[in-house]
This record gives sequence, structure tokens and C-alpha cells, in this order.
Amino acid sequence: MEKIIVFGVGNELERMLLRKYFVEYEIVAFCDNNCKKWGQEYEEKIIISPDKIQEYSYDKIMITTKLYEDEIREQLI
Repeated sequence: MEKIIVFGVGNELERMLLRKYFVEYEIVAFCDNNCKKWGQEYEEKIIISPDKIQEYSYDKIMITTKLYEDEIREQLI
């Protein structure tokens, strides 16, 4: 099972979870640019800041938002 970090804790993530989008993956953490969410738990996983991503072992990052997808991709690169 691939390990992923899910980037974007918002409405689209809620819809994806309801559709069971991530059942094939092991979510190791959630990530968001909103500093008010950092350190909180979501679905029993910690929400981390983007600069903490390198501290985790994962296979890929999945971006949940289409609106900011390009900006987040650039940020991650």
C-alpha cells in the first residue's frame, strides 16, 4: 500500500473522503498552508506545515484542491 501525504484540508478533501477516494492508500499525514490548522488532528492524523513534509516517509503527495493546485505544485518543487 502506497504511503501518501494529503495536501489540502478543506471542502474538497471532505468530498474525497466521502467517496472513499483514499482507500488504496495509507495516509501518513495531512498538510495545509493554513497555519491555524497545523498541529490539529484530522481523521486521527496530524495536520502539518509544508516545511515538515521532509520529516515523513511517503511515496507521494496528493493535492486535494484544484483551485490552488498549480501554486501548491510549484511550492512543493
